[in-house]
Amino acid sequence: MTLPQAVVLERNKLVNRRICRVLGCAGFDVRGFEEPEKVDAQMLGDPSLMVGDTFDCDLVLRWLRERQSARAILYTGEPLDRLLAKALEEPRLTALVGRPSFEVPPRETRRSKRTWRGARPASRTRSPTRPSATEP
Repeated sequence: MTLPQAVVLERNKLVNRRICRVLGCAGFDVRGFEEPEKVDAQMLGDPSLMVGDTFDCDLVLRWLRERQSARAILYTGEPLDRLLAKALEEPRLTALVGRPSFEVPPRETRRSKRTWRGARPASRTRSPTRPSATEP
């Protein structure tokens, strides 16, 4: 049985490694990229999940349009309401995750080193029903 592929687009090397590690624990074969703008679309292969910061939102959405079976998770340190229009526009945008700062992964605070909560939405992308961010 082959593992589903996931792609992480994150410029911060340490944050990239942490997100890759959590997605690996969620059952994905993960490839991390530190310079998303330099990634050739052919290098991605056929991932079932793409994870990235909202800085790369347009790039992720473009790649989603090219890969009909893929899903995406975006995270941001800014207010999430700016991303809601994107979630309504693209139903395969599975989750929008808050990020306390640019130095830590989404949903990890300096006081409590909780595991990144992106593992739950990532695991949901592997389920047969595959709910989207716009579904309850």
